[in-house]
Amino acid sequence: MNDLSLRPGVTAALGLDGADPAPAVLASLGPEAGLTVLPPEPLLEPSLTMWQNYRLVKRFSPPEKGEALARLLELSGLKTQGWDRTFRKDMDGERQLWKLMLTLAMSRGRVFLPRALEGLSGVQRERLDAMLAAWTEEGRAAVLTAGTVKEALALSSVRQLWLVRGERVLPLDRASAEACPEEETEEKRTEALWKEAER
Repeated sequence: MNDLSLRPGVTAALGLDGADPAPAVLASLGPEAGLTVLPPEPLLEPSLTMWQNYRLVKRFSPPEKGEALARLLELSGLKTQGWDRTFRKDMDGERQLWKLMLTLAMSRGRVFLPRALEGLSGVQRERLDAMLAAWTEEGRAAVLTAGTVKEALALSSVRQLWLVRGERVLPLDRASAEACPEEETEEKRTEALWKEAER
């Protein structure tokens, strides 16, 4: 295991060889990291509309959390996507954005977002990127897991990669990851990045 420091900004964790990076990241950071972890299910009442869910959460939140929620809501684009409808099962992207928005707004400034990109369309990923960029402006830190290097680097808010192999976690800054030549397969690219990170 490694002694990683969680720096302000967004870090993308990638599991090499198809492994889930979440357990190694959490073990490396330890409980003292004070992370808020993205819940597996959306925190919402399915019988209520998006607007009603938003009002309910804001009503029972401290004022500073309510302000953060309002700011993130604007960036999420959820107000323009069926604001007056209930969350349906086929609304995976909207449900995921809702869950991410609440986790960021209600956290203490350090979040772990496993599988954050799952179910998000290209536009929704751009909105998540905008939310993460705005949220980390004030020195906050977020770690998300991504499936590929390309997926991670598509988010402009990502400043660092953590490459995970077994229990080892190696940090690599964005500039070094981008400077590493493209390979014909994702496996070869991640292997090249691993070698770069080991230097």
